[in-house]
Amino acid sequence: MQNVRFQLILELRALAEMAQQKAIDAHPAKDDVKQNWIRLTAYIGQVINAIGKTYEEIKTDEDLKTLENIIKELKEEKPQQ
Repeated sequence: MQNVRFQLILELRALAEMAQQKAIDAHPAKDDVKQNWIRLTAYIGQVINAIGKTYEEIKTDEDLKTLENIIKELKEEKPQQ
């Protein structure tokens, strides 16, 4: 699942770069066209950030579960005093 997120982010970055280039290449007299490409670039950036945040939350949850398991194992292995 994380690999899918990573691939999606890579593809979105490529789309954002294309949209940014379209904004740069837009005819100066066509401000509305340029603005639409800029808006699209910003929205793609927001989507990338949301996907990244979700990934980080999932990774944090996995790390916490691993930590909990290690603590549980250590408690079980604790020598009797």
